[in-house]
Amino acid sequence: MDVLDATYTVALCDYPGLAQAERTAAEVRFAVALEHQFGSPDDIAATMHTIDALERVEPEDVSAHDLVALQRWVRALSVARLAGYRGLGVRDGSRFEVRLG
Repeated sequence: MDVLDATYTVALCDYPGLAQAERTAAEVRFAVALEHQFGSPDDIAATMHTIDALERVEPEDVSAHDLVALQRWVRALSVARLAGYRGLGVRDGSRFEVRLG
């Protein structure tokens, strides 16, 4: 599972009754799709650092480059969610969490 042992982790949360093997497979599908959008775990980590920094910046201080990074992140998460939930279906309250590792 090198994908999950990189510079970030993925966890499928609040999806009760799911076998560990299915949970792990969903998390790997999510991570692979996210990496496909960004190219590498390091690129994902860099984007996450940018997004984290944007949370502490006044809206008028956000650059066009940062807005593009944010838009790309939102699109990539959407694609990754679809991949992660493939074969499972979305459950109310369930979510994938991505954290820097």
